[in-house]
Amino acid sequence: MKKYIITLAIVLLNTNIAFADSILSPIVKIAQGGGYDLQTTGLIINEDGYILTTSDNITHSGNKYTYLDEIDICPIETDKAIVPNCVLKAETIIALPSLNLGILKITNKGDFEFDFEMPKFKQYSPKIKDEISIEGFGYERYEFTGVMRQLGDESLTRMDDSILERENGQIIATENLSDNTNWYFLTDTPVNLGNSGSPVYDTENNLIGLSSSYGNEDDNMYYLIPPSTGNSVGYVISNDIILFFMLSMTEAKIIDLTLVESLFSTDHIEAIQAEDANINIQILSDVDLLSTYAQAISYLKDHKIISGYEDGTFRPDNPLNRAELLKILVEAKGESPKSSTYKNCFPDVKTDWYAKYVCFAESKGWIKGYPDGNFKPENYVNKAEAIKMLMNTFELYQWRNEGSGGFDGYPYLDVKVGEWYMQYIEQAKEIGLLEEADGYFLPGELITRGQISENIFRLLIVLISNPS
Repeated sequence: MKKYIITLAIVLLNTNIAFADSILSPIVKIAQGGGYDLQTTGLIINEDGYILTTSDNITHSGNKYTYLDEIDICPIETDKAIVPNCVLKAETIIALPSLNLGILKITNKGDFEFDFEMPKFKQYSPKIKDEISIEGFGYERYEFTGVMRQLGDESLTRMDDSILERENGQIIATENLSDNTNWYFLTDTPVNLGNSGSPVYDTENNLIGLSSSYGNEDDNMYYLIPPSTGNSVGYVISNDIILFFMLSMTEAKIIDLTLVESLFSTDHIEAIQAEDANINIQILSDVDLLSTYAQAISYLKDHKIISGYEDGTFRPDNPLNRAELLKILVEAKGESPKSSTYKNCFPDVKTDWYAKYVCFAESKGWIKGYPDGNFKPENYVNKAEAIKMLMNTFELYQWRNEGSGGFDGYPYLDVKVGEWYMQYIEQAKEIGLLEEADGYFLPGELITRGQISENIFRLLIVLISNPS
């Protein structure tokens, strides 16, 4: 495997609680301590108390690179039926946001016994319409009709977050990391807040991946359900990428190879090791598989929505101007306007390289100029402007019915009622396009090329299951 430099943050917990109950299931609820009101799911993977989950579950809300100081683990015990009891503590061994995977270790193992067979991943190639299921702890969810739903609304479908539940569905799309290695697949299986990190199974109950999601959340209470499917969009990290991640961790001497060998077949391990040379780690010259926004940038590049600069770089941390953003948005929409047709639409947009994108967008009513009549293509775009342009380009703003329903509170502490951008950002958050989850959006901050790639990627993922 290739060598990686990985930054670790190990959180040591000095708790010595012990109990004698048997643990009935490898599936545990992860409760973020320290005042974080969020519960997710993880999978115990060996007798030493290692837990596999998504990195989102063990990092601070809104900061992908800061690990939680305290993590409560809630196993299912004999005397608790199927209700988890949060008596365990865990430390972070590794969290890798680019692959959205992480490993915890229980620190107060004590005398408890695992009364279940340790999980093992099946070597599996996902196919469209394959039936799968996701098992974990979910919160309530609701159907999206264009009107913001309030807590207590009768349309809410309630789920008991203390009970382990299984949801069924089909695979609707796949994405490969290389010719023979699957990166992730999408499913119409319901994914609810709390299901991140849940095990995913095929029809024979074989373990084939780990659930993540790009569903929507509001105040950590419920996910959106796209109207055409009746389900939220399930994003599943494949067994191939989990194995790739764990083999990388053995190379970095973070975990032992025996742990990997206990989870995966010899054939599967050898296949991924052989495929390693074919896996395109370098997405662009300055973006690799472990970079921030790697999945989003790789997806957009593979679908010819972005190509980078002439020198091969993408410059994900750079801001982008109005012309650059429109080019990306129009191509993400699948449009290919002709330069001979779309030109001279603003005094400062004539026949430049970007004219066809700007003028096409203007002809569709997606954009307008400034009060002086100019478009100002060289101006950098802040986050509020970028989200408005994104929502208008994909004609999503029409979803809101401003005359009905209610908006109880602000989407973010710095995005308030009365601001011109409030409803664009609120809708984008409802649909699940925004990554900000720490209470602040920073609407006036310049958006970066990496950030808008993430927003567009999330939107395209949602549209796969909701093309209408």
